[in-house]
Amino acid sequence: MDESSQIEKLVDEESYQIWKFQIMVVFKAYGLADVVDGSSSLEKLTKAEEKDVWLKKDAKAQKIIATTIEKKLMMYIINCERAKDMFDKIKNIFEKSSHEKYKYFLTAWESTSISEKTITNLTSRLVAEELGNKVRENDIAEAFKSSDKQCYKCKSKGHTYK
Repeated sequence: MDESSQIEKLVDEESYQIWKFQIMVVFKAYGLADVVDGSSSLEKLTKAEEKDVWLKKDAKAQKIIATTIEKKLMMYIINCERAKDMFDKIKNIFEKSSHEKYKYFLTAWESTSISEKTITNLTSRLVAEELGNKVRENDIAEAFKSSDKQCYKCKSKGHTYK
């Protein structure tokens, strides 16, 4: 299972799609995809041996998920009992937020006339929306950034003497 160490850690929305692709490849390579996507579940199994095999597969999938995400994301999956629950929780967090970012775009696109709904127009609008989102994210980050101003009285940074 050393391939999981080569998966780029999930940090934020930007790294989510790459992480999801890489982790699904690893799950498929090790025969764990059925445990993670829910096509195989413990409740459907009747034999003790089958249940043991399934539980081992689930534990391996959980290990891969837990070791390929940043610690700050652990709090979201810490109470999940199954790999599928962990994967679904992460998916809901990042795919929902992606949808939220584009909800205004969707409304505008749906109100566009059919004659203007072209691939070129769609592409340019998506690029414009993405650039707008990045500008807003940078503005928010800048707003919370501490000031580099130096106090003329005590020479400390972050405030000024009045």
